[in-house]
Amino acid sequence: MTIKQHPEDFQVEEILTDEAASAIGQHTRRFVVYRLDKQRLTTPQATYRMAMLLRVDRDAVEFAGLKDRHAATSQHVTVDAGKFADKLPRKLSEEGWTATWLGFSDRPMTPHSIARNRFRIRVGDLSKRDVREMNAQTQRLASPGSGVHPSNAIPTSVRVVNYFGDQRFGSARHGQGFMAPLLIRGHFEDAIKLAIATPSRKDSLKQRKFKKTLQNQWGKWKAVLPRLEACQDRAAVELLAKDPKNFRAAFAALPQITQYMAVEAYQSWLWNAIAVELVVERCLPRGQVFEADDPFGNLFFPVASAIEDEMASLELPLLSPQTQLAPPWEQAARRVLEHERIEPKSLRIPGVDRPYFGHFLRPMFVDAVGFNMTDAAPDPDRQDKWTRTLSFELPRGAYATVVLRALGQ
Repeated sequence: MTIKQHPEDFQVEEILTDEAASAIGQHTRRFVVYRLDKQRLTTPQATYRMAMLLRVDRDAVEFAGLKDRHAATSQHVTVDAGKFADKLPRKLSEEGWTATWLGFSDRPMTPHSIARNRFRIRVGDLSKRDVREMNAQTQRLASPGSGVHPSNAIPTSVRVVNYFGDQRFGSARHGQGFMAPLLIRGHFEDAIKLAIATPSRKDSLKQRKFKKTLQNQWGKWKAVLPRLEACQDRAAVELLAKDPKNFRAAFAALPQITQYMAVEAYQSWLWNAIAVELVVERCLPRGQVFEADDPFGNLFFPVASAIEDEMASLELPLLSPQTQLAPPWEQAARRVLEHERIEPKSLRIPGVDRPYFGHFLRPMFVDAVGFNMTDAAPDPDRQDKWTRTLSFELPRGAYATVVLRALGQ
């Protein structure tokens, strides 16, 4: 099974909460709300371009959620324009993105503004066996009480473990490792080198050039600085040119999203690892569990009938220094922590207030509702292969790629 051959193969539409949607009006208020449609750009890249065109500070453009660059996505952003809000243009557009004016609001977009995301995904390169297995897997994963589509008997809802998708894992996705274990041990130089001087396979040409230049001249801060193009990562090098050994301050000079993702990526991986342990411990004895290959450790998905009520309603925490290990996930967490040679209280970055490991609860399982899957058709991109389109909705923070993993991708 392949996905994302073309951006339009993977479509994501952000759905606001009723409260956030009702706050959008036509009377002049502090924030202007735009719908941002983009392809081949990350959300920060697109909003940075918006800020440049609007001639506002980058921090004035806020968004509710990060959307994949390798997809056709639609989301909401707000621009803090103050008294100039009614002067902003009704439409902005450049290659790869378009921002369309929706109205005014008295509040910025935040992650809590999102109720759910609607997905429409074309999968291809399917064999006839793959098609049959996908059909069977939807039946195994059918949520309790799920109906079926009368035309094809596909369940209208499927239940999967609420794993974080690997797009959450940043630089570690490319075999470079996580920054956070370095940071919590005080190895700031190694962490910064990983962030801004280690090229990744999916870097843009500009990013790759910046990182390669810095990698080859690491430690020669004043000499390398004139060769580096202007970008947010350059601020850390500028600081080191003035204070060559102050890697802690250089880390603080990195873009905030880089700092926070360093923590959140590792937290998310720990959550996944604990969830895997828990599925094997609690679900495997009750029924069939399916294994999906993953470069960060294989993922396990139980059939719906193997999920006991306690597990179905469980909220599993993202680990932080405040986390108190407790049943039914305590033993699973202890196994993961022992393997990583850490304790919850060690999840802090020495000498740095932010970013920090916050304590959050995440549902162990999630239902993909409004689920549908078209009949298989010949794949125009692959001879003797098949394609089909899936559509469903997931709550904020859940990953469509995880649903595809559960179905065999």
